[in-house]
Amino acid sequence: MADLFVYGTLMTPAVMRAVIGRVPPHAPAVLPGYRRYGLRGRVYPVVVPERDARVAGVLYTGLSPRELARLDRYEDAFYRRVEVTVRDAAGRQKPAWCYVLRPRSRMRLANRPWQHERFERTALQGYLSRLRRR
Repeated sequence: MADLFVYGTLMTPAVMRAVIGRVPPHAPAVLPGYRRYGLRGRVYPVVVPERDARVAGVLYTGLSPRELARLDRYEDAFYRRVEVTVRDAAGRQKPAWCYVLRPRSRMRLANRPWQHERFERTALQGYLSRLRRR
């Protein structure tokens, strides 16, 4: 079983359910040493390593190898899955997988932050519709 730190669309339980068929146990977590950016032409974000930065997100626990394989297919060519260390709400460090921007795609970064609340308010319904058609 594996843990996965997410910081974008997968923080929304309905998106996780659409991708893997369930919503695993989850809790807030923080990823130190990374910053979240919007991606030009997309409604989802990416993270890139940056010293003294941090990203708030969600830590899903107990993912099966089959679920990770589904998530690997869901994430597009902009990402690679890497092992990171996150901090849970109590400040404990935990290893987890995370999808980070591939260095060759850095030119696609938008010069704006990505906001989860805005995604849910303006793009979630259309995003879920596209996922269900896959």
